[in-house]
Amino acid sequence: MVLEECELPMHRAARMGLAHTVGAMFDQGSDPLEPSEGREWDNALTVAAKNGHLDIVEFLLGKDLAINKRSITYLMENIDHKNHGKAKLEAIVNLMWDLGLLFDKSKRPDTVVDNGAIIGIMRNYSSGLQLMSWLLDRRHEACIPITDDVLFFAMFIMSSEEMIRLLFEKCNEDIHIGPSFFARLDKVRDGLPYSYCGLDVALMHRATELAVDDWIVAHCAHHASSKAMDLLLRTRPDIRVIEETLIAAASNPFGADMIRLLFDQREPGTQISERILLAAAVNHKCPEILKFLLDKLDPAALMTQRMILTVAEEIMDSFTFRYLWDLEKTFQVVIEELSPNTVLTEKVREGLVMKGSAMVRLVLDRQQAGFVVSEKMMEIAAASWEDDSVELLELLMTNGGGEVPITEAIVCAAAGNKFRGSSVMEYLFQVQGDSLSITENVLVAATECPQALEIILNKCPEVRITDRVFVAACRNEGAMQMLLSRRQDGLPIEAMKTEIGKYYYGSFGVFMLLVDRHLADVDAWAVETFASRPRSLEVLQSEKPDVLITERALVRAAEDRDSVRLLLKSENNYDPVTEEVMMAAARSKYLSKEILTSILHRVESAPLTANVLKEAMLHQNDDTVELILARGRDLNLKASWEEIWHDVDIPGRKKGRATVVFGELTDFELTESMLQDYAYDKEQKDDDGADSFDYLIGALCYCKGPIPATEGVGVIVLERCSNRVAEEFLQYRPNLPITDKLFQAVERNPKADKQGLLSLLARKRGSE
Repeated sequence: MVLEECELPMHRAARMGLAHTVGAMFDQGSDPLEPSEGREWDNALTVAAKNGHLDIVEFLLGKDLAINKRSITYLMENIDHKNHGKAKLEAIVNLMWDLGLLFDKSKRPDTVVDNGAIIGIMRNYSSGLQLMSWLLDRRHEACIPITDDVLFFAMFIMSSEEMIRLLFEKCNEDIHIGPSFFARLDKVRDGLPYSYCGLDVALMHRATELAVDDWIVAHCAHHASSKAMDLLLRTRPDIRVIEETLIAAASNPFGADMIRLLFDQREPGTQISERILLAAAVNHKCPEILKFLLDKLDPAALMTQRMILTVAEEIMDSFTFRYLWDLEKTFQVVIEELSPNTVLTEKVREGLVMKGSAMVRLVLDRQQAGFVVSEKMMEIAAASWEDDSVELLELLMTNGGGEVPITEAIVCAAAGNKFRGSSVMEYLFQVQGDSLSITENVLVAATECPQALEIILNKCPEVRITDRVFVAACRNEGAMQMLLSRRQDGLPIEAMKTEIGKYYYGSFGVFMLLVDRHLADVDAWAVETFASRPRSLEVLQSEKPDVLITERALVRAAEDRDSVRLLLKSENNYDPVTEEVMMAAARSKYLSKEILTSILHRVESAPLTANVLKEAMLHQNDDTVELILARGRDLNLKASWEEIWHDVDIPGRKKGRATVVFGELTDFELTESMLQDYAYDKEQKDDDGADSFDYLIGALCYCKGPIPATEGVGVIVLERCSNRVAEEFLQYRPNLPITDKLFQAVERNPKADKQGLLSLLARKRGSE
């Protein structure tokens, strides 16, 4: 670590609460807003706030500092009154108000509290409620915008009844809940925390005036409680309960009360459909919803049994079926509702085995028709990571599995079982004895579980260990150690090194086993292979301090700050830092600016070229772009963006990111003519096969890029983009005028679900 990378003295003093020291440093010229290395949002002011040293915060605020918006947001999110009490905190908030630090400068001459500061307060777990209360007490002095984002945070992210009640209590008339709010909610419908039903408070206050349609009612059926929905139904008799409403209610995270309430109020002819059952089936937190719906069906009806089987298969198709044991509850409900005479499908039988011996016993006790043990079911049981894997295999063997041959696939599944491989292999040897076939494929599989491999080698000491087995073991140090104890001559070292280079976890230990046995050397290849792993690099450099560090090693090291610092030590033998190395640092996903800074601290001649700048722009590393422009003063941001924009080979997603950076660092905004003249090809795909123009517009909307809310731009987007991206644009630019030309653009769109987009436009026009 060089001097520039050490914690700044004023930061340390602020973190420790040394107010006198901070004051003395300030008087001597230290800058309290100088950012921390690698934490550009942190400075002495925010560090003091986060650690509860409000006396230091108050002192620094009184020094007429040019504090940026990001620091204010971070300060409001982290400030804590634990050391000095609420009175001191209130004094600081009042000081920030009086200094104008909480206001949005772009709204001048109007006095409007900045949305970032409000969101920061919403995120403050320790003091947010108190801060918001003080802020709202002064709303007669300034506009405090309660945006969709603010409401969303209050209702769902913070899940605080006190916060949402405070907003309605103090600024009820400023709160608007309309289509844009529900569109915001629609984007993150799954994965929200639901410790408290925040939407309830809003519905209680807005039941009479909320502009409801089927889409909004469905959102309420999903996100609200039955109590709030009951009030809405009584207040608004025009509400229809249709299939979409019941689908939403079936996915309600608070239990079955919502579906019970709405089921009796459904429109005539609305039946329990497969879609409703599927929504309930994947709602693993509330299996009682699925039970309620199934109880409403005629269990003897053939159609009912077909639907139940379909639902069981759909549950199995869920990505989380193997890993989320809560899904077992809904799966069990489905199985219990099956008639014993309904023949199980192969997929459902396999799902039963995935869920363990208890589920298999359930169908065996019911004497369920169609429970026939297959090779695939035996394979699933042999691969089970659960404690009852052997018990499960025994259960299958005694209920028809004894007739199933123990195939190579079953033995491979057992040998490759990372957590239960040894016990399952012991069982198979007990059942099959010497007749259990141990093939090369079985040994390859066993490299995943050293304990299983040990059992196999002890039971079959004459088995041939091929080169392919050694290559497979390059992912597991324990397996390699066992194999090397049996053979070291004539190993396929080059093939093994190639395999080692493919895997991040486990492979370094394997490589060091080879080094310890003088089967491999610490050379340039080794450094290149492990260049992005600093702990591995330390070991390699301790083994061979003078090992050559190539350009390729530096490029790979540029993914990690600590790796770069290790390789660029002054005493190391490294190649020159080239443009390729700097480009790799500029595109790094994490800490790009810090990595680039680490290089520049150590190699003053490191090249900062237009290509390095473009790489940072394409990966939306804003801070890195600013650093490059500050150090490479002959570089032109506008020229670099124009090159990117007109390059037909650059993916749309990356062009969007570069445009966002250009807009953030300048006053640039895309124009209708720029988009109209864009080299558009409806067949052009990005590198992952997705529509390139979709990705361009999607990136601009997601990252809040400089795309204007004009009719002309709206026409271009609605004429060319998919529904998902078009909806993102309409949500990002809620002030877009909904004109007839937009409807006509949708009609011309060859890849849109026209009805869905036209309905959305009609809804938005109706709310204007």
